[in-house]
Amino acid sequence: MSKAPTRESIFRDAARRMRVDFEEVRNSVPHRGEAGGEGEKIIRDFLDSHLPGRFRTTSGFIIDGKDHVSSHFDIILYDHLNCPVYRTSERGSIIPNDNVASVFEVKFQLTTTLLRSAIKKIHEAKNLAKTPIDPNDHVFGEQVATYGVIFTFESELSYQTVIDLWHAELGEANPLHNSCNLIVMLDRGVFTTCIHVPGYQNGVVNFQGVSEAPVGTEVGLAYLECGERTLDAMLRILLVHLTPFRHRIDHPGFNFAELPPSPSKWFGRYIEPKLIQYQPGES
Repeated sequence: MSKAPTRESIFRDAARRMRVDFEEVRNSVPHRGEAGGEGEKIIRDFLDSHLPGRFRTTSGFIIDGKDHVSSHFDIILYDHLNCPVYRTSERGSIIPNDNVASVFEVKFQLTTTLLRSAIKKIHEAKNLAKTPIDPNDHVFGEQVATYGVIFTFESELSYQTVIDLWHAELGEANPLHNSCNLIVMLDRGVFTTCIHVPGYQNGVVNFQGVSEAPVGTEVGLAYLECGERTLDAMLRILLVHLTPFRHRIDHPGFNFAELPPSPSKWFGRYIEPKLIQYQPGES
């Protein structure tokens, strides 16, 4: 009798299938650009199969409420239920930034050069304008920031090199809370932002911005060696962001008040609540 599947076995098998697909693409697709697209599809298929149905993935561009359009992102994870899509195609969708929950940059082999460029791409996504939460909505814990992920199938970089390079890309324009959130190395582990509050153990944290903390609190980067459980760890951490991601946002980018005055004809007039008096011939 076969054993019943467990969460661990499900994600272990998913990682194995992903590795097989990766090896097949690497060995059979000679053109690097086409191979890159196949790698993105492997990750998209995994996310679309395991994430809540509210979210969907695509490749393409992001536009914010100030009409800034991003460069191309390998994977855009967006709120499919509430998102107007400006353009739909296999490689060139255009998604409103307010509905973008996460972006992924996918690499077959992560090098120092590719890591730096991927972090800069994440900074680009983070710096697009987002409509802030209306304080009158009385919501608590809702998240609006874009969660930035770098995924690689292989890498010879040591964990210390990755952390040092990530740290080197931080600065005044892109501090830790406005930088990459997660780096995933298949079958090895994840790199993530972390926090240490005095008196407590170190913990994974998803920074949404500058916030208050007890004196002595430290923030930084951590490496979690997960092995075959790497995909499971990635999904668990990602869901911490997706679960409270805001559910609805107005359609951005069009203001009817900017249109020129136009002729109007009135057909009735309220004379008391719920009663309209019609006066034919008057305008």
